[in-house]
Amino acid sequence: MKSAVLNELKEMKRRMDLLYAESFEARAAEDPEPDPVEKSWEPSVDILETEGSFLLLADLPGVLEPDLQVEVAEGKLFIRGRREAVPCGGDPARFSLCERGSGSFARAFVLPADCETGSAKAELKAGVLFVEISRGRIRNGTAHKVSVQAG
Repeated sequence: MKSAVLNELKEMKRRMDLLYAESFEARAAEDPEPDPVEKSWEPSVDILETEGSFLLLADLPGVLEPDLQVEVAEGKLFIRGRREAVPCGGDPARFSLCERGSGSFARAFVLPADCETGSAKAELKAGVLFVEISRGRIRNGTAHKVSVQAG
């Protein structure tokens, strides 16, 4: 009886393998030359607040400094940028799986009322954006872009 069950499981696996292979062949026939993949994405962010500062850390692997904008305006911190899709080394290739997003992103965060927006500093280091804004008694500073330093 045990061998009958094992044989049935082997047969089921064989059929599933065939079904899987056929589905990829059908997809390849329908779309032989897919466009480069651009999947929307939004960077993950951590925010830390202390008595003296507001600190934002954003995961931005693959985002280059020239493709990144940090701005403070109207009591908000804005982060905008773009990450290009990773090329396949020049070889014509098909993605079997694509989970990493690419393209443009934009995030906005309301700042605490006591942030001194004129003190905002930003650094892009090892794929992580660090933005630090000092906290004081009164919000000061006008809308401005924050230059991003390479770390």
